Amino acid sequence: MSLADCFALTLANRESSILVTSDRKEFEPVVPLNICQINFIR
Repeated sequence: MSLADCFALTLANRESSILVTSDRKEFEPVVPLNICQINFIR
């Protein structure tokens, strides 16, 4: 996972917001960890 992806994930967690991404390859393994809500587009 790239530094930018980690930053987005951490920021979404910190702000209790939803992370919106089209990067399924990087974020699907993170979904079961329930760090924050992740919505996939495309």
